[in-house]
Amino acid sequence: MLAAVNERTKLIIVCNPNNPTGTLTPTATVAEWIDEVAADESDETVFLIDEAYFELVDDANYETLIPRARNLNDVLVVRTFSKIYGMAGMRLGYGVGNARTVQHVTEWIANNNTNQLAMAAASASLDDDASLGDLAVLVVGLRHHGRRVHRRVCGNGDLELPSHDPARAILDGRHRLIEVWIDGPKLQNTLPNLRSQGLIAAGPIPAGHAGVV
Repeated sequence: MLAAVNERTKLIIVCNPNNPTGTLTPTATVAEWIDEVAADESDETVFLIDEAYFELVDDANYETLIPRARNLNDVLVVRTFSKIYGMAGMRLGYGVGNARTVQHVTEWIANNNTNQLAMAAASASLDDDASLGDLAVLVVGLRHHGRRVHRRVCGNGDLELPSHDPARAILDGRHRLIEVWIDGPKLQNTLPNLRSQGLIAAGPIPAGHAGVV
């Protein structure tokens, strides 16, 4: 991304953790880039930092960039209620920036784009810290379970699951459903062993495409 930036660049969007890969960019790396641009007062490039999955990260090298958004111009951190809060259908999120950044963003906000039900649900969610913590623990636990399934299916350590995407682990009332993406040809080679391990593979899986267990 850094190599692609030039004098025509007006907006840089960094989704961290990334969606849909679930990969992390070290916070220090992003912060260093922001500080470098902010030091040049003639550079009006805006950073939009998408932290939709912030609450679901369990990596010590990851932290929010909200402090920089509050102190530096042209940095906006955005979050959503559609992930950890489970309010995807209500289409509600928020952004954090300093006064100048917020003023610029406000000029582009559509009127009446939020309904009262979404606002009431968001307010209640922000007051429910206990449930938020429980959900985060649940998703992280399912993610680690998914890694164990992945190792058991693949039998080696050369494939890695996206590590911070909760969509990879889903829990229903009675069963754990773990979604594991594996390179198509490698999955095909493991198919004979899947049934004996109580796993079902979706297919057919064309060569060169990912499969799902």
